[in-house]
Formats: sequence, C-alpha cells, structure tokens
Amino acid sequence: MIPPKTPDFKRFSVSLLLGWALLAGISTGFAQVQKGRCGLSKQFAILSAKSADMAYEYIRDAHFTTNPVWADHYLDTARYYTEQSIDAMDSAIYAAGDSDVIALGHARISKNYNMETRRSVFAAKASDWNRKREIAEEATFISANAVVEAYHASFYFSGCKEKETPKEPEKKDSVPQTPVVQKPITKLDVDQTLFALLTEHINEKSAETKSELARLNSQISVEKDPAKLAKLQEQARKLMEKEKEYVTKNKSVSDKLNQINTQIEARDKNNTSANNESTVFAKTMNRPPDQWNKQIVMDSELPEGLIYQVQVGVYKNAISPQLFKGLTPLYGKTVPGGVSYSTGMFDHLADATQAKTYVKSMGLADAFVVAYYNKKKISIAEAQKLEKK
Repeated sequence: MIPPKTPDFKRFSVSLLLGWALLAGISTGFAQVQKGRCGLSKQFAILSAKSADMAYEYIRDAHFTTNPVWADHYLDTARYYTEQSIDAMDSAIYAAGDSDVIALGHARISKNYNMETRRSVFAAKASDWNRKREIAEEATFISANAVVEAYHASFYFSGCKEKETPKEPEKKDSVPQTPVVQKPITKLDVDQTLFALLTEHINEKSAETKSELARLNSQISVEKDPAKLAKLQEQARKLMEKEKEYVTKNKSVSDKLNQINTQIEARDKNNTSANNESTVFAKTMNRPPDQWNKQIVMDSELPEGLIYQVQVGVYKNAISPQLFKGLTPLYGKTVPGGVSYSTGMFDHLADATQAKTYVKSMGLADAFVVAYYNKKKISIAEAQKLEKK
C-alpha cells in the first residue's frame, strides 16, 4: 500500500496536535499581539522543534525505503512538516522580546537549517533514484540540526511562571508521602539528550553501512563478470567512504557529549538532590552496591514476591544511559523486537506511582507502572489485591 501523500497524522504526536489547536486559538488576532507576550515565543519554538523532528523522521524513511514512489511521498510529507516548522519559528521570532537575544540567535539558525532542508527535499524529488537517497541521507543531518537549534531557542525564550496553587490542608488520617523532588531541566540537560540521540543515530547508520558493505563484499568474492564486479567494487568504495565519515562524525559528537557529561557531573557533585535520599527512589529495593549506579543493569533476575517498577520505554536497539537524564537505578530487559527499560523497584503501588510522576517530570512522558509477582508480570488490579493481603 502506497503511503498517503498528505501528512500521516497517526505518526504525529497527540501533544503536537493539541499544541496546534492551542496555538491556533492564541494566534487569533495575532497581529494585535504585543511583542514579547509572556511564553508565546517559547511555545512556538517548541512547536517548531516538534515539526522539524517529524520532518527528520520522514526524510529518514525516504532514505531507507526501497520503493521510489514511497520515497517521493515521504519527501512530500517531510516538506510539509519543514514548512510548518519554519512558520512556527517565524511566529516565535515575531513574538520575541528585546531580552531574547540568545534565543533569537538559535531561532534564526534553526530556521536557516529548515530552509536548507526544504531545498534538499526539492532537490531529492527532482533527482534519479540513487541520487535521491544520497540527498535524503544528507538532509537527515541538516534536519537534525534544525531540531537541536529549535529546542535550544525554546530553552532561552522567556516563559511564564505558573501561579502557585494553595495547598489543601492534610487530613489527620492521611499518611504523609515521600516528597517528589522534580529535577530542574537546564540547557546542559537538553544538550545531553540531543547529543546522545545524535550519537545513537550515527551508530545506527554506521551499523547499517557495515552490514551493506559485508553483503557487497560477499557478492564481490563470487562475481565473475568484470563489468558487474567493477560496479560492485565502486559501490563498496563509496560505502567505505561513508563509514569513514560516520567515524569522524561519531568522534566529534562523542567528544562533545563527554564534555557535557563532565560539566553535568561537576554541577551535580555537591547537589543533594543527586543523592535521591529525598525522593521516593530511596525506597527502591535491592539497591545497587555502588549506590546509585549510572549504568543500566541488563536482564537481571527479579526477586520473589510483589514488585512494582516504572517502565520508561521500549526501544529497537540498546540505548545509552545518557538518554535517561541521570535516572537511576535503571534496568534493561531484552524483549521481542527490542529492549524494555524500567526504573526503580518498589513493594507499594503508592511509591511506584510517585516515582512515575517524578520520571514524567523529567520529560519521559510515556512512563507507566508495571507489576510482577514471583517474577511474572501481572495487572495492576491483581497487584493491588495481593498488596492488601
């Protein structure tokens, strides 16, 4: 089945759709809005980043598909999201205040990357099949830069402080809960996540290139036709050049990520919140011997009895710990189709629910509570019954 030429909104996040609806209402009579309106630039910059990220995904699809017709449809969809990203960033720039100098710098860089992405998409559509894939591959890196710069712009744009809601008086019968300390997100945290994602992307592309190169070398070893052999050798040569580029890019990105991690470790060295004693994670069972280990514990055996964990996500390939923003303890489990990641290990649902709230506050919005009994997964309803016994 040929993918639709119009954007596939099923792949577009619900939050982004709601964002468009919200901003559509805010934008009514936008010409009359004064520059610097509280939080408006930040919202548009985030919207621009999400649109650019969707464009990036579709450009990748265009590069990896083996069907030229599908590739053109993917490129059309990528162009749509790129233009949406440009429009959103234009709105962010228009609504910026005089103090948003740094944010405006990142915003304009992101817009320029998006415009370059759009030109690449047009060029790819007008090219033959082989050149189309090459241009699409180049465009993925350009689009990734647009995403990074847009998120940086959103970080620097001034936002609105939420009004404090009065606390309800505690009931005398209520049991005091462990406070959930939300980790403040800084530019270093944003950089850490983005560069970690970029590292994963480069490693993934490098692995695909090596696999394709191995396949070509296998064909070269048995090919007898001189003309076909020369063609295969030329393809292998180009792949080897690509692999060298990935090695260079990976070193550059890894060096930057190491610098960021060093800065974060220095920042958090004397931060009491890093100890986790003031959070619900202090109640985690089977605490690692080296306290809060930053490494992921893979395929460890669960203890007997009732256990709750917070599942963070399921990924096709193994993920570096940096993507989880310092969250510990982390557990990885090999499952069909990828690796499932969870954090914490609790014997009460209330503690696991608090942990889920904390995890979501760090930007890992898909987190949810899972339960196990005697090492077997059970429903939350079953777990609650067992907990009451």
